[in-house]
Amino acid sequence: MAQLFILGLNLYARFSFQNKSHMKQLFISLFTIISLLSCCALKAFEPGNGVIIFYKVQEIGDNEYDITLNNIRVGTIYKMTRIVHEVFSEGKMVLVAKDIQWWGSREIKIDIKKGDTIYVKFETGPITSGRRINIMLTTREEYMADIKGYKFESDLKTQENPATPYISANQNKTATTKNPDGMKTGAGFLISPEGYIVTNYHIVENSKDIAVKGINGNQKSAFSASIILKDETNDLVILKLDDRITLNPVPYTLKKEVSDIGESVYIPGYSNTSDGGIMMSNGIINAKSGYEGNINSYRLSTTIQSSGCPVFDSKGNIIAVANSKYAATDNSGYAVKAKYLFELLDGADKKLNINETNKLAGKSLAEQIKDISDFVYTVTAK
Repeated sequence: MAQLFILGLNLYARFSFQNKSHMKQLFISLFTIISLLSCCALKAFEPGNGVIIFYKVQEIGDNEYDITLNNIRVGTIYKMTRIVHEVFSEGKMVLVAKDIQWWGSREIKIDIKKGDTIYVKFETGPITSGRRINIMLTTREEYMADIKGYKFESDLKTQENPATPYISANQNKTATTKNPDGMKTGAGFLISPEGYIVTNYHIVENSKDIAVKGINGNQKSAFSASIILKDETNDLVILKLDDRITLNPVPYTLKKEVSDIGESVYIPGYSNTSDGGIMMSNGIINAKSGYEGNINSYRLSTTIQSSGCPVFDSKGNIIAVANSKYAATDNSGYAVKAKYLFELLDGADKKLNINETNKLAGKSLAEQIKDISDFVYTVTAK
């Protein structure tokens, strides 16, 4: 349709100016050239008629690459990942891959036509090579040979120029255990001796029965709890213990300010261990944004034992609530920033008695873990 319109304009111009000066004839010629060039630009076609498959089967290295096509973000690729990207237009595209960890980038050009399926393979090169990101256009035969007998742990489907809603933990990989009977298990932590507990919304979503273990260090007894505040968008929930239980004052504080990249963090929580004891992992903040660039989360380089675990900085402040991890690796994940927890608390009908005195500051990591062990819980929901 666009080409017919341009052709019509050309014919009209020639007919109107055929007896005019050579200058106008020159103008017509230039207009014709510009029109032809315009026809060579990116053209739209019906959805579903073009696909680009990005994949990385190389199992070494934890490098993550942010992918954009013509400045439109596709997603993040890392080891054992495949992204099937549905394209709604044809023509030349510029693919840019940025190494999130090392800040390097590479770009290649892709020419896609209606009905094409294009295969793009990613590999991590050695540091000494000076080229950490290797991108190759491959054929279907090479692609089938690469993935033969291979199981992708992260298999995403995207569309050209999609909306970018909040990506919940369930769309990545939650650190929540779900038993065959439908029981979901995660973690939570106390924020007030009045019995208020923080956990993730996806743990208790659509649940009728919520139970909490670990109260005052007792992992054998379960106490019922109810939802009093929830933020589905930011995957946060405030629970209230149904029973009146004597609880010790909380020794830590919540940090509203956003922490910096490179800051040390640690995450205490419970896992499916034989002794059922508390576990701890530590690392750093890799980025101030989470999955797909969501600003509500941090990206962390540490193992997340369970969704709902508190994320502490070295001074004993809770800076975030862990809620998901990469499907491809156990030492990287995301956590919702504590500032969104403050926003949720502001919506309470009455002001909650939240601790404002940090009793962990200045203590060693071992001492901090010992002091907080009675305030980190196991949350089950069904």
